[in-house]
Amino acid sequence: MSEERNQTDDPLLAAELNAWLRGDRSRRAALRELLVAGGYAVTFGALAG
Repeated sequence: MSEERNQTDDPLLAAELNAWLRGDRSRRAALRELLVAGGYAVTFGALAG
């Protein structure tokens, strides 16, 4: 089980996976909120012309 957590070569993905395994959801939640806000900004920008 000790070798399971570093199966990926992508350090950012590994960091996210390790954070998720530790239960540190705050960064993931912040990223999701940022993406949602960005999606709304793009949508309203397109509607506004």
